[in-house]
Amino acid sequence: MTRTVFVGPPRPELESAFNAVLKGLMLAERHARPGMTGQDIDKLARSVITEAGYPSYAHATGHGVGQEVHELPYLSYTAPGANVITEGMVFTIEPGIYIAGKYGLRIEDTGVMTKKGFTSFCKSPFKVYIP
Repeated sequence: MTRTVFVGPPRPELESAFNAVLKGLMLAERHARPGMTGQDIDKLARSVITEAGYPSYAHATGHGVGQEVHELPYLSYTAPGANVITEGMVFTIEPGIYIAGKYGLRIEDTGVMTKKGFTSFCKSPFKVYIP
């Protein structure tokens, strides 16, 4: 699980980027279903960010969680093979925005694919501000 924490009120530019990442995460989580590929889920999260005018992030949108730090399924447009998501798979969804020399932010949930879709294990709030 990854959360971006703002110390003090965020500048409007950071708030905008944060909202784009959160929207991408929520879209991917809400629409992920068994039978989709990791590439399909990657496209959902990434499309929101690029449509908002931000550059596409260099890392995968997510990956499986199990015995290895990163394992199948890979949620990435560059992943080889179909990467079909099946019920019971545990994986991350973690879009981000990174502007060189200015800022970087990521929001990540880990969860499981059920018959009805992705169910996050994470219960922490998304928006965290420290005064």
